[in-house]
Amino acid sequence: LDEVFRYNKVIDNKYITLPSIRSESAEGWKSIAHQLTEVGKKCADNGFIFSYHNHYHEFEKYDSKMAYEILVDNTDSKYVKLQPDIGWVSYAGQDVNEFLKKYSNRISTIHVKQFVKQGSEEATEVHKGLVYYPPIIKSCMDLGIEWFIIEQEGFSIPILESIKINCDELKKMF
Repeated sequence: LDEVFRYNKVIDNKYITLPSIRSESAEGWKSIAHQLTEVGKKCADNGFIFSYHNHYHEFEKYDSKMAYEILVDNTDSKYVKLQPDIGWVSYAGQDVNEFLKKYSNRISTIHVKQFVKQGSEEATEVHKGLVYYPPIIKSCMDLGIEWFIIEQEGFSIPILESIKINCDELKKMF
C-alpha cells in the first residue's frame, strides 16, 4: 500500500480504488467490508480517498441481502466511498437512478460503461446500447461527482475512433 501511495502522490491522484473482489458468503462479504474500512483508514491518513468499484457479481444475494448492500452496511462511510460502474449496475438489473439516490452520500467517482443490450457483455460506445446516460450524468453532476471515467473493454470500430466518439458524446451531456 505504501508503494501505491507513493505512486499516486507522484501523479497527483487523490483517488485509490479497489477494482473488485469476490466472496461466496455473507460472512465473507462482511469480512471483506471490515478489511476495506481498514484500507480506507490508511488511505485517509495518507491524504487519499478510497473507493470500491463494482461489477455485476456484487448484486448476487447472500442471506437475502445483495453483496453490495453487505459491503456498504459494513464499511465506514468516512473511509470507504463508492465508484459505481453504471454499466454493471444496469447489467445486474438495478434501477440506476434509485441506486444513485440510495448511495449518493458515498459516491466519489463513476464509471461510464455501455453494453450493447441486457444480458450481453459486448461493449459499445456511450451513446448506444443498454444505458441511456444523459439523465444519469445530470444526476451525477447534481451530486457533485467530480470524475466520469469512460470504460470500454471491447471495440467494433478502431479504438481511437471509439475513444473520440465516447469523449464527444460525454461532452454533449455536460
